[in-house]
Amino acid sequence: MKKVIFLCSVFLFYSCDKVKQYDKVILGSWTIKTVMLKDKNDFTFYDFAPQGNFEFKNNKLASGSVSASFPGLYGTFYDSFAVNGNYYLDLDKQEFNLVNGNDTLHSRLFLLTKSDLEFEFYDSIQGKRVRYSFKKN
Repeated sequence: MKKVIFLCSVFLFYSCDKVKQYDKVILGSWTIKTVMLKDKNDFTFYDFAPQGNFEFKNNKLASGSVSASFPGLYGTFYDSFAVNGNYYLDLDKQEFNLVNGNDTLHSRLFLLTKSDLEFEFYDSIQGKRVRYSFKKN
């Protein structure tokens, strides 16, 4: 019986500690590698040479910017965003949230490893999805 209680407590300790583990993984400097944009008509565009990087710090601060350009049938269009605020991980909802002043960029977390970060933002006003893929420096 003591072994069962011990194993349950160890499992509970490690399952509650996931957020702390991911918080440690995200710390550091990340460089953007690809940006995928899917517009309201379901056309998909890629930028394999976007510009920008992000820095995540111990006190849940995030800063950085990303800019991308997408050639299309009617010319090139651009997408960019910048953050200088806080970040929050919600693993239960698979969310990665970036807070910039009074605005919060709610995005879906797809991948977070020691070397890769990928999240997708849905812009309901413009009807587009933008997926950002980063590599750790």
